[in-house]
Amino acid sequence: MYSKCGEKCFILNIYVKPRSSFNGFKIEENILTFYTSKSPSKGRVNEELIKKLSKALKISSQNIVIIRGFKAREKVVKIVDIDERNIEYFLRQLAV
Repeated sequence: MYSKCGEKCFILNIYVKPRSSFNGFKIEENILTFYTSKSPSKGRVNEELIKKLSKALKISSQNIVIIRGFKAREKVVKIVDIDERNIEYFLRQLAV
């Protein structure tokens, strides 16, 4: 679900489901999924993903970058300046 790319640097694979009635993150079949009511036009989903992820991880949105999948549902997100325990805590909360 995530991999380490350096000290305090992580890569998350996220599947996005736009135009959903639910807003937030879930783990489904061992895949981190982001649901949003936003439509995928004009990068709205990408903006919402970064905003919600920064809020959930309690870090600045400047520390989060989509590195692959700008126009796809499968996104690869790089997160810098965060401890591994924060990532693990976030994922554990979703698994409950």
